Amino acid sequence: MTGKRLSGWDMEDSAWDAGNAIIRSAHLERRHKVRPSRVTLEQAQELFKTCMPVRKKEEKRSADCLGQILAKPVYAAVTQPPFPRSAMDGFALRSRDVCRADIQHPVTLEVTGCVCAGQKTELVLKPYQAVRIMTGAMIPEGADCVVKQEDAEWDERAVRIYHNAKPGENYCPAGEDFSAGDLLAEAGTTVDSYLLAAVTAAGVRNLTVYKRLKAAVITTGDELQNTETPLQPGKIYDANGIWLCTRLREMDCEVVRYQTAGDDQSKIADEIREAWKEADLILTTGGVSVGEKDLLPGVIENLTGNVLFHGIQVKPGMPTMLSVVKGTPVLSLSGNPFAVEALFEVLAGGYLTDMEAGRYLQKNQMKALKQTFVKTGKMKRIVKGRCDESGVYLPQIQKNGQLKNGIGSNCLVIFPEGERTYTEGEAVRVIRI
Repeated sequence: MTGKRLSGWDMEDSAWDAGNAIIRSAHLERRHKVRPSRVTLEQAQELFKTCMPVRKKEEKRSADCLGQILAKPVYAAVTQPPFPRSAMDGFALRSRDVCRADIQHPVTLEVTGCVCAGQKTELVLKPYQAVRIMTGAMIPEGADCVVKQEDAEWDERAVRIYHNAKPGENYCPAGEDFSAGDLLAEAGTTVDSYLLAAVTAAGVRNLTVYKRLKAAVITTGDELQNTETPLQPGKIYDANGIWLCTRLREMDCEVVRYQTAGDDQSKIADEIREAWKEADLILTTGGVSVGEKDLLPGVIENLTGNVLFHGIQVKPGMPTMLSVVKGTPVLSLSGNPFAVEALFEVLAGGYLTDMEAGRYLQKNQMKALKQTFVKTGKMKRIVKGRCDESGVYLPQIQKNGQLKNGIGSNCLVIFPEGERTYTEGEAVRVIRI
């Protein structure tokens, strides 16, 4: 595969060459029976980007695009509102006719008609005339304000105004929200309820959005059990699989397959074979370290997959492996819950939440620590946290197998290599999730 692009993919030459250099180095080390060197976190991110497909676009009915990402900007087809309309139930009139009206000196105007919402009116107001009008109704020509009914007394022929109205009062001009041709939303905007309401009002029937990425999740380990049966001795429920599936859906991905394969090499291989038929990305958990039941490296080798890296210089998630099998990227994560979460976010999160093909975004920020943190170990480390405008808070206990302290977390903090104590108020690198 040296120097060769995978068919159908748009890859960046420099990143691909870097990936090949790492792979060649790994092959040489294998020949000498030396464990391949781990890649850096930054190299792993770059390699993940090179093997992911460019996100395709599709045009579809606006109402069917909820949660997807705009691939093209959206412009209004019609003006909103398309005509001057009333913001109140009351009387449309000329402000100059009631400029001196007050509670002691009311002004009486002739009522020449009534306009309800949804009606077209061709009425033209003359001096000292008014029209009974309802909220949302078209304001007749000549009127420049609406006096709400609470400030008036009326019958079928006349209205007495007790309010000194100003031009534009309770009056919504045509185009108050937007005009035909105005930009409503940039490419990269998530389609939500507000956007759908706006494009509907603007007469936009179809949107061009990025197609949902299709992902498959395969968890491994004989200890895993689903929640439909009582927990058996020595077993645990498959929290990793549920986390990945739900996180993928939060990122607007379609989960096309979710299976638990145990510690059965042939079953793991069969699941990967089935997954690559429809998935753009395959995620596995467990089985990537050096134990007797760590079967993923052998499975990938038997499937003639290309390993881009096996091992990252970071904690947690050191054993993480990335490979390509039959043109489909396979990201093999550790079995520890936080290792799964952290490495998925840092490697895949920037791609899956990307707004535009060809870019790789991480929501990096610098935030002040709200407490002292003692970093042990020389390797780069990822910890979970919760940040707001004032800074970032870290759970006191950071264990890879813990799930409870992830509740309410909204960021990851990446501490660089080396042992040291980080003091309260010190700026640290944060990735928002």
